[in-house]
Amino acid sequence: MEYQGEKQEADLERNLFRIVYVLKRALDDWGEEHIKTLNNPHLQATFIPFFMNIGSSGASNSDLAAMFRISKQGASRIVKGLEASGLVRAEKSDKDGRSFMLYLTDNGQRFYKEQLEIINELKKDYIKLTGSKNYDNTIDQLLKLIDYHNTADQK
Repeated sequence: MEYQGEKQEADLERNLFRIVYVLKRALDDWGEEHIKTLNNPHLQATFIPFFMNIGSSGASNSDLAAMFRISKQGASRIVKGLEASGLVRAEKSDKDGRSFMLYLTDNGQRFYKEQLEIINELKKDYIKLTGSKNYDNTIDQLLKLIDYHNTADQK
């Protein structure tokens, strides 16, 4: 049997699970250093992705749960924290009386713009590192992988 050590070592370096884990840790570390939580005791760093996806157009609790593939109960807990932070407000949905839409408060809109500028600086760094086309292709491929798992879960 032929020695496969070099190929296995190369495969380890390109192991998707390791890559995703290391990238997530790097992004978490970057976020802890760069993303501001305003010294707000109700605003946890883990809420920022949810906050940023409410954005300027708003979102429902169900929208957030679906986007992040978590339970509605889990999304509700995060939404309560965001509301307590004073950055998000809930309004009864015009379309569904049982549902609430989440919108950014005036403070939330200012905070959103500040965070977007910080996040866009990281995106610029990534584009400078990889090139615009490679960056866009990477995002497209990651979205395909996510879609694959979303579709597989529905079967």
